[in-house]
Amino acid sequence: MCSTSDSSLRPGPPTQRCALALASSSSGVTATTTDQLTEFRAALPIGEVELDVPTLLGSDPDAEVVRVVKAARSKLTESTVVLSTLRNVVTANSPAESLRIAATVAAALTEATRQIVQARPSVVIAKGGITSSSRALAWGAATIVGPLVDATLPVWQGLA
Repeated sequence: MCSTSDSSLRPGPPTQRCALALASSSSGVTATTTDQLTEFRAALPIGEVELDVPTLLGSDPDAEVVRVVKAARSKLTESTVVLSTLRNVVTANSPAESLRIAATVAAALTEATRQIVQARPSVVIAKGGITSSSRALAWGAATIVGPLVDATLPVWQGLA
C-alpha cells in the first residue's frame, strides 16, 4: 500500500498514490541504468511500464504514449511505477537520424510524464535528463532542496 499524497504537483485533495520513477537511457548509459533498475526491482515491488521505442518510431507514435500513460496511471494506486525505455537502444545509420530518434523519445517521455503526474503520484523520482525537466512536471520553477544520495541525485521541490 502506498502513502497518501499531499504533493504540490497538482492542486486538489490528497490522494492514495504511489511513487513514479522515470528511467530512460542513451547508448552510453544503458548498462548502468539497467543495473540500477535491477537493484530497484529487487528492493521493492514495482509496476513496470516500458516505452517501446520501435513502436514509438512507427506510424502511430501518439498511440504508444497513450498506452504507457494509461498503464502507468492505473498502476499508481497499487505500486511504485517505473516508466522506462526498453533496454535495447535503437540506433541509426547517421548522426542526424540518431538525434531525431533521441529527440522523439525525449518528447514522448516528457509528454507521458506530464500526463502521468496529473494522477498526483506521492513522489517523482527522475534520473536526469528531459524526464526531470520542469516542463514534464508542469512546474514554472523549482528549488533544489539538496542531495538525496551522495550529492549526485538532487531533490527538487516544484514551485507554482
